[in-house]
Amino acid sequence: METSLALAWLTLVAIVDAMNDVAQFPKGCSCEVASKNTSLTVDCRQGLPHVDEEQLSRQLDLLLLGNHFPERLTSLSVSNTPLTRVPASICQLLNLATLHLDHNKLTHLPDNCFTELTKLVTLSLTWNSIVGLQNGLFDGLQSLVSLDISNNQIAFIGLRVFSNASDLIRLRSLNLRYNKLTSLEPWWYYRCIQDSKANQVRIILAQNLISKFTNKLQFDFRWGMKIPHGYIDLSFNHIAHITDILKGWNMTKIDQFLVCIIICTMTLAENYMLAIVKTSHFIDW
Repeated sequence: METSLALAWLTLVAIVDAMNDVAQFPKGCSCEVASKNTSLTVDCRQGLPHVDEEQLSRQLDLLLLGNHFPERLTSLSVSNTPLTRVPASICQLLNLATLHLDHNKLTHLPDNCFTELTKLVTLSLTWNSIVGLQNGLFDGLQSLVSLDISNNQIAFIGLRVFSNASDLIRLRSLNLRYNKLTSLEPWWYYRCIQDSKANQVRIILAQNLISKFTNKLQFDFRWGMKIPHGYIDLSFNHIAHITDILKGWNMTKIDQFLVCIIICTMTLAENYMLAIVKTSHFIDW
């Protein structure tokens, strides 16, 4: 009985402390804490454009590093803020399963941050100003199922971000729609060999500026390779000719060409290449 009362008292104190910290947030920022401090939502929609980034970042650090949040928080949403960088305190929330950092001003993502959040299942970074994805950014996220980085300014993706077949093994949805990518490496293959036809990977690369296909990975398309299962949307890019894919990915041999025909279904639409890469209907190679 005494133990139960002590735990209830500690929980009440934690909630009161959280409410006190919330009261210090900049005007125009709402902050909602769910019971037992497992979920937190911060939204500064009403305060923009007058919310001070440094003040908000400090208050977030104070709030997230106290009140038992590092141990209890499993869901966090921070949106409609002037934040240009991910607060360091977020990188210490090791039990997070869901993280939404949408509609902010993020320009770069930090090294050695998401790699600590190994329990993440959903990560959303939409409507920011992120310019690129560097190698190592998502290493170790073996529980991640959904990654949405659409509506940013991404112009480059490090060669190792998505090309490690032993990493991101549960990733089933990758959304890079509305970015600034101008070329595509064959990293998609490593993502599409993770599961079966019944549980296909969806990769959305629509509404970018892709006009060429490169193979710095030195990937070799050949007979006998593991069969991928997935859906890749390349619609509304700047792809001019189907043969650009063959040249860019070094498909110079007849067997490589046949592999591409098996993998790719492409049609033209509105002076763009509407390219839907479907790898869900295969024959055995």
